[in-house]
Formats: sequence, structure tokens, C-alpha cells
Amino acid sequence: MRLGGIYALEGVMNDKTSPQYHQPVLEALCAFVREATKGKTVPEKPATDVQTALTVIGRRTEGLGVVDLADVSIRGANLSNTNLSGAILNGADLTGGAILTSANLTGAQLNSAKLSKANLSGATLKANLSGADLTGAILIGVELRDALLVGANLTGADLTGAFLGPDLTAAFPGAAPSGGPANLSRADLTAVKNLTQGQLDKACGTNTILPNGLTLKPCP
Repeated sequence: MRLGGIYALEGVMNDKTSPQYHQPVLEALCAFVREATKGKTVPEKPATDVQTALTVIGRRTEGLGVVDLADVSIRGANLSNTNLSGAILNGADLTGGAILTSANLTGAQLNSAKLSKANLSGATLKANLSGADLTGAILIGVELRDALLVGANLTGADLTGAFLGPDLTAAFPGAAPSGGPANLSRADLTAVKNLTQGQLDKACGTNTILPNGLTLKPCP
């Protein structure tokens, strides 16, 4: 019954003939996810009804409504190919191998979000990731030139083929016993400002595009 209700709400939310219901339905779905997860001990993957609500939220029509999932705990959630543009995910827990491959996070707010070991390959990340925990995250081929990464932690992240932005030095990946160095293979670092050799010594990679005079050791 609950799943049927969620899918029925999706039909109302995306009904172009009833735009007055779009935001209220979206708010109801987001409130359901928050109530079920916020501040609570959750399993490694969301419950079926919570995952269904997340899937429906992520299928909303482009530009429709505001998604407020601040501080939710959705470890291991599957948000691949979802539309989370402009979503509020500040403080959200997306650890446990959450899948956000090819997700649209344009304009999303992910301040202090927990994304350790999350898979963000192919995601559109023109987002605010200030203070986010991206340790061990998979960011293969991700465009980060327009992302805000001040204070983010990229220790041990896989940035193979990624395009890195000018403010990355404030969050440059460092080596740690638990996470190891970040993998910058085939990444483009030419836009990074004030990049130093000391910072690169904390990372590794091959065929990386670097500013003149800087080098990078191969990954183990």
C-alpha cells in the first residue's frame, strides 16, 4: 500500500495539468525520507519504501520543485541517473557505497555531506561540496572545474580522468594510512591555482596533465 501511494504521488507530481501539486507532493516525499532516516540508525541500504521514494524524487521533471534531503541518512542508496539539480543535501550521509553515477547534481548543496566511498562517476557536479567527506570516493571522469570544494576531504579518492577546478588546492587530496593517496591518473590539473609539488607528492597517477615543472609519482 505504501509503495502504491508513492507511485501514485509520482503521477500527481509530474502531471503538467496540475502544477499546483508539484511542490507539495515533492515536499511530502522528502519529508517521508527525512522522517524515516534523519537521526536514526539505518541499515547498510535504505528500506524498500525509502529507496522507492528516493527513486521517484530523482525522476521529477527537470527544474520542478526543490528537493530538501538535508541531514538524511541514506547509506548505500541507489541514486544513479537521478535528477537532483538544486537539491539540498547538506549533512546527508551517503556513505556505504552509495551510487550516484551519472546523477545530475547541478546547483546542489552538499555542504559537509558524507560521501566516503560513494560512486559519483559521470555525475554532473557543478555543486557546493564545501567540507564534504569524499575519502575513497569514486570520481572517475567527473567535471570538477565548477564545483566548490573548499575544505573537502579527497583522501584516497579515485579521480582518474577528472577535470579539477581552481580551488582544489584548499581540498587537495592527501595521503592517509586508511585511505592512501588519491589517484589522479589522466586527470587534468591545469586549471588548479597555486598547485605545489608538495601537494602532488601526497597523490599519485600516470598520464596526468600537470602545470609546467610539476611531477606526479605512479600509483602503487
